Amino acid sequence: MTDVADNLWERLCAMPRPHKVVDFPRKDENGQWVGQLAIQVLTQGEQEEAAASADRRARALIIGEKGQMPKDDEAKRGYNDLYTNAAADEILYRACRTLDRKGPFFPSPGHMRKQLSVDEVGLLMSSYYTVQEELGPIASRLTKEETDALIERIRKSGERHFLDFLSPDAARSLAFSLVFRLPSSPTDTSSPGTPPESPISSSSSASEAAGAEG
Repeated sequence: MTDVADNLWERLCAMPRPHKVVDFPRKDENGQWVGQLAIQVLTQGEQEEAAASADRRARALIIGEKGQMPKDDEAKRGYNDLYTNAAADEILYRACRTLDRKGPFFPSPGHMRKQLSVDEVGLLMSSYYTVQEELGPIASRLTKEETDALIERIRKSGERHFLDFLSPDAARSLAFSLVFRLPSSPTDTSSPGTPPESPISSSSSASEAAGAEG
């Protein structure tokens, strides 16, 4: 069993990093994209490094010469804004690669902050999230064929771990699909579009009976 596990780990380590080639979000004088770059999915360690670097930069800008983090709400909002912007730079620096993927596309996060507009960073982050969604193990969208196959696997195995690979949106889509596959309720005897016959209340029956006797 150990040999099998070791072999799987070696195979995982040898597999190429998932990536996708995208257009750089800037156009030349002819209205054409200036070029392309590769975006790869980050590892857990790279994501942690990006978060730590973003935190250091945001703290340095907020603290300044005071030596401590301010405690008022306005300063906290300022830190959150700075952290979000810095995190985007740090993530993209690690995720964006040259087309041959032998090195980072950007020289450094500092170069990015000087040369890229806010919109360009935002579009590159959108591309990164799209690549992460498309190449990651968590399915965010299911085609009809994929839905049918998943339902059949769950039906045959009776196991629920297949659902762990679905995003919340995909899980909701699966549940919605299953609702329309359910048969009609066995207690529903009325025909479609015809309301069920209303029972006569006891008070109405009593009134009718009294009228008949009179």
